[in-house]
Amino acid sequence: MLRAANGAWAAQDSNRKSISKEIEWILNETDNLFGKRNDALHAPMLAVMNAETFEFNVEPNYFWGHPMAKRLQGKDVRIEIIKYKELAQCLNKYCLGVWGALAMRQPLHERPVLPKTGPQLNPAESRQSKRRK
Repeated sequence: MLRAANGAWAAQDSNRKSISKEIEWILNETDNLFGKRNDALHAPMLAVMNAETFEFNVEPNYFWGHPMAKRLQGKDVRIEIIKYKELAQCLNKYCLGVWGALAMRQPLHERPVLPKTGPQLNPAESRQSKRRK
């Protein structure tokens, strides 16, 4: 609904195109974050204990082929959730800046550099590989 309203709003005045593009970018990034967030919160998880150190870790249970868990394979779920929170905060801050440009006629800020949420080795796996060397 917001995409349709943004498109109709931008079509009324050519000066609105730059802000409309930023709103569309925010919506696209939010959609991307929504999928990752759902994976991290709704995927089946396992509590795994390291037999040598007796440390517990939470890992996605991808063994049975659950699609959400498979997308989290090789990632530290705790760190991913922290990254998603940082990304959401960054998008929120930029969204407030866009709102300021609209409501208070402030200059539009540059797009932020978003925190990375890509592939990352599980820290437990990286510790194990260091011990083997």
